[in-house]
Amino acid sequence: MHNKDSMKTFIILIISLFCLTVKAQDTLYFPSGEIQLVELISVNKTEGLIKYTFEGKTQIRSISTLKSYSNQANVSDKNWSVIIGTNDPLPGGAKYNSSSIEDPSKYSYGKFSIGANLLSPFFFQGNDLDLTISSNYNQSFYVQYNVNKKIGFRLPMRIGFNRLKDSIILETGEYLWNHDRDLLGEGGIEVLFMFDDNRKITPYWMPGIYVGVNQRAISEYKDSTNIKTYFPSPKHTYYRIGLTGGFQFNFSKHIQLNTELGFNLNNASTYYDYVRKRLGFQAAVNLVYRFGGRRRE
Repeated sequence: MHNKDSMKTFIILIISLFCLTVKAQDTLYFPSGEIQLVELISVNKTEGLIKYTFEGKTQIRSISTLKSYSNQANVSDKNWSVIIGTNDPLPGGAKYNSSSIEDPSKYSYGKFSIGANLLSPFFFQGNDLDLTISSNYNQSFYVQYNVNKKIGFRLPMRIGFNRLKDSIILETGEYLWNHDRDLLGEGGIEVLFMFDDNRKITPYWMPGIYVGVNQRAISEYKDSTNIKTYFPSPKHTYYRIGLTGGFQFNFSKHIQLNTELGFNLNNASTYYDYVRKRLGFQAAVNLVYRFGGRRRE
């Protein structure tokens, strides 16, 4: 009996010493039940990340991947962050966890994406309001590169179709409104300032500058007849300076949508022999393909 009591006392003492040792160190408790004794370096509660040393290696881990952790060293909260790449693991193999941000997206994406405006078929007409960029059908699309989750660059392009190429004879009083501002093509550059591209829905605003080529229909009237002959004018190079606001919806792995609305100042409209500066508007519902999409771990 004496030996059994001594053995029980020894086992209890060993367990107590082990527990005291665990509690005396910085400890990570995982949902799987695993326990790691580490040296905590710093904590960033804003980003939801901790930095620590384990087995001689510095590692960074999302707090949300842990059941709990102890901070025996009383390491203070520090504002630091890591650069999140497309498929780049954090040091030590830990993954950035999207639950550390508000309204997190389930997916992370590569730096490149392409988009096409689904509203292009609806925004062309020639009329007295003179607000649209062209009177003929045009299709706009873009290539985008995100430097990080806050800043990106776009190369937008626009191609015009069904422009006036040959002369047309009409009765006096009729006008070719559908060829008032025929667009040939346009290109530019836009800078995106995003709230946070890791979110499901992120707002952004986007200044841009554009250069394009267009033409209009001009007429030749003969008094002896009741007809006018319309033919394309010489090509005209114009500029646009715009400001657009939008929302990016990151709900799937590759295919996304974003909506945009903005205004621009341009000299795309010509009237007889002089060029008019005018205020125009621009709107888009872009169908977007994002490269490198993957589900966050």
